Formats: sequence, C-alpha cells, structure tokens
Amino acid sequence: METVLVTSLKEELKMMELFTVGEVAAKLQQKLVR
Repeated sequence: METVLVTSLKEELKMMELFTVGEVAAKLQQKLVR
C-alpha cells in the first residue's frame, strides 16, 4: 500500500512539473511574440 501511494504521489508531482513547465513556456512564447 505504501509503495503504491508513493508512486502515485510521484506521478502527480511529475504532472505538476510538466504543467508548470508548459505554463512558463507559454508565457515565454507570448513575450517573444510581442
């Protein structure tokens, strides 16, 4: 049970990191377009 919980938490963290990276990339693209 503990390992499953840890792996799910790690997956959530990866998704959060990907989301934040995508957000930053989008902001940078907007600045470049301007």
